[in-house]
Amino acid sequence: MNWSDLGTIAPIIVAVLAAGAILLVDMAVPGRRNAILTTAFSGLGAVGVVLALQAGHTGDAFGGAYSLDNLTVFLDVLFLAIAH
Repeated sequence: MNWSDLGTIAPIIVAVLAAGAILLVDMAVPGRRNAILTTAFSGLGAVGVVLALQAGHTGDAFGGAYSLDNLTVFLDVLFLAIAH
């Protein structure tokens, strides 16, 4: 693993961090639906920004176990739209 691998999987990292932030906000302010939804939509937006920055780039991570290409970015955007 090297630093370029982390850049290649950046959308996944941001999505996991957003999920963790949602859990932390839910534990910190239980029952406050607006705070949780704001955190969720902010996380989705952050993932969208990272995906937009990766459009057109290609690369492999972890010895070829994960490949970044236009199809990967398209499918990530599709799943992001479904989650939204």
